[in-house]
Amino acid sequence: MGKYILYKECLCMFTRSDLKGAAKTELKWSYWLSFGVAFVASLIMGIGGGITGRSSGSDTNQIDQIVQSAQENSSNGEVPVGVIIMAVLVAMGAFLLIIAISSLYGIFVSNPIEAGKDHFFATAPYGNRNFEVLFSSFKKGRYGKIVKTLFLRSLYLVLWSLLCALPAIALSILALLPIFTGDPAIMEDTGRLFFTTMVIVYPITLVCMIPAFVKSFSYMMVPYIVAENPEIGAKEAITMSREMMNGHKWFAFVLQLSFFWWYWLGILTCGIGFLFLAPYLEATQAQLYLALRAQKHPEFQPQYYSQPAVEPQPEIPAQ
Repeated sequence: MGKYILYKECLCMFTRSDLKGAAKTELKWSYWLSFGVAFVASLIMGIGGGITGRSSGSDTNQIDQIVQSAQENSSNGEVPVGVIIMAVLVAMGAFLLIIAISSLYGIFVSNPIEAGKDHFFATAPYGNRNFEVLFSSFKKGRYGKIVKTLFLRSLYLVLWSLLCALPAIALSILALLPIFTGDPAIMEDTGRLFFTTMVIVYPITLVCMIPAFVKSFSYMMVPYIVAENPEIGAKEAITMSREMMNGHKWFAFVLQLSFFWWYWLGILTCGIGFLFLAPYLEATQAQLYLALRAQKHPEFQPQYYSQPAVEPQPEIPAQ
């Protein structure tokens, strides 16, 4: 099998140690470049999430301001129901607008950056160690096809999430129906509220979301596939990802879980540790893609880099 270079031959078996060893070998030659790619990618992709996160606080402030203004202008200090409804509608409109902006940013910016990041880590072992690869998805002839494929992947994941969430929503409403009656005795019973939420609603929601979580692993190879060969159709790339992950979803989950203590180290360092861990995580996942590609699709090779890189050899001094 060679010295942890999994992409050199079609493997029938590989272990987590093999993948991590291959990632470490690659990072010996390109750690700081990989660090820069992962860091810049996380900054760009995190903007969309930051927009949505800030919107929730602003929506609450809008409702408070409208209700407080109406209360101050009212003669008896009561707030009309119409004012409350208007405040909620204004907040919902603002929230939906922010969600739309964040979604568009994700479709046209974050997704291509994700594909470029994955393309960098998947082709770095072939000698393609260039920072510009991060933005390769924006090149003419690639951008539209990559956007279409990753949008379809995101749409499938959203639909799966909604489908799985419907039973949880229905059961949660039934569980909380007595609370919705507005009975003061029930509303004051904080113990019952806590029990209903923690013991009934949350577990049901988590169980119902398991199929969507599993599907996320089925589609996890789509960015690698479409970045290496943007000419491939969107549905074909998704089908290839499902085929590659068939029988390996649990392995991929345990592989990510094997970084558990690294995650804790990142938390204990207030997130700083995640910055230095990211290259290792990305390189390991890329090695999983390369191993699965060699195993299930040996004919599917990178579009621009067909020959594996040769590891540098130490210079021998002249005698």
